[in-house]
Amino acid sequence: MALERLHAAPHITLRLGVTATAEEQDDCVLLRFGNEAARARLAFDTRPPRRLGAYGLTQRFAGWEIETQDEVFDPAAVTLMDFRCGQTGAAHFTYVLPSSARRALVEDTWFAPPGFQPPDHDTAIRDYLRARYGVTRFEIIFKEHGALPMDPVFRPATGRRLLPMGLAGGGARPSTGYAFNAIQRQCDTIAVDLRAGRLPLPVRPRPGMVRLMDSVLLDMLARQPELAAALFASLFDQCNPAGLVRFLNDRASLLDLAAVGVAMPFKTTSLATIHLLLDRTAWARPAIAG
Repeated sequence: MALERLHAAPHITLRLGVTATAEEQDDCVLLRFGNEAARARLAFDTRPPRRLGAYGLTQRFAGWEIETQDEVFDPAAVTLMDFRCGQTGAAHFTYVLPSSARRALVEDTWFAPPGFQPPDHDTAIRDYLRARYGVTRFEIIFKEHGALPMDPVFRPATGRRLLPMGLAGGGARPSTGYAFNAIQRQCDTIAVDLRAGRLPLPVRPRPGMVRLMDSVLLDMLARQPELAAALFASLFDQCNPAGLVRFLNDRASLLDLAAVGVAMPFKTTSLATIHLLLDRTAWARPAIAG
């Protein structure tokens, strides 16, 4: 849909398959792409970081939207994190988003450390459908796959006319990989500024307490992935659902932050917090909120 609108806009030129560079100058941004060059009053850079940071975790996932012959799904129930699947070397879970009793998106997800290649996603999805729903025959409507960095890494703005966006602008929450809402908020704020004739401001850093809490969870997932099921089960069991959603979407109040902290296992999180406080560089780097 976005590409259709871009192609239809007479004032937009889309260049694909070229290497682009950008250099901010006093009153413009010098862009080079392929053999061409241009100057712009304002430029946005959405290229993701080339390397991960302290934890090196990557959320690797593949999903199928399927349609079954029988009505096996509950369209009113969403399975966010089901850890009843093979746990080998990394935290592994499945989520199921039904859109009807016969259609759902089934996603196989791993929090993978450096060098870890998840086993075959397709086999994992088939095994899960057979074990949890007794389904062996279905039609695949759509497939997707991808990888998201789970690290507080980003490319901060160095000026006012060349601004990072998306993953490069810290749009993804390090501890979850959630990015869509934060990136939409970034875009909404930029649109308001541009319509008012203002240069957009660089995005704000997340509060230090949120960065510390994210880093504690990432540290535990990186060093002890076998704890993932218990950690997330405790969060969903003990936290108010609305408060937990606000926490995941960078809208947490102080009470929400306190509730999340209380829900985490005290001994495990205390040891991880001490480890991180002794190495403040693990969480003192700014992470970005939308």
